[in-house]
Amino acid sequence: MRTMTARTERRRSRRYRPPAGFRPELRRTGWRGLLDANLCAACLNLSEGGVRVLLTRPLEEGGTLRGRFDGVEVELRARYAVPAAKDGRWEAGLVFVSPDPAFRQWLRGFLIRCSPILADGRDAWGAAR
Repeated sequence: MRTMTARTERRRSRRYRPPAGFRPELRRTGWRGLLDANLCAACLNLSEGGVRVLLTRPLEEGGTLRGRFDGVEVELRARYAVPAAKDGRWEAGLVFVSPDPAFRQWLRGFLIRCSPILADGRDAWGAAR
């Protein structure tokens, strides 16, 4: 007889689904960031290590962005960026680069209000990812 084992999360930190309508401000670094609009079309999920978003423009792997999450700023680096299946957007996994204590404190408080995404791809209330 076989026993079922639970699927484990392969990531270092648990992922969370942000509340509907949550969209951080993401801009390129340097002078191009002053000219561009917000690159974030939607926030798909986030964790203590980073965020997965839909971007309105392509981003190269390793590229950096400035992020503003509810008024708290952080630098992000692209771990990956691939074309998404929707409307010419790009799906990107962004890692927080040396977040300061104020950002970490804000993030932990924010994640408490979010729904955890379980290993089977559903959040705590059963909605599909």
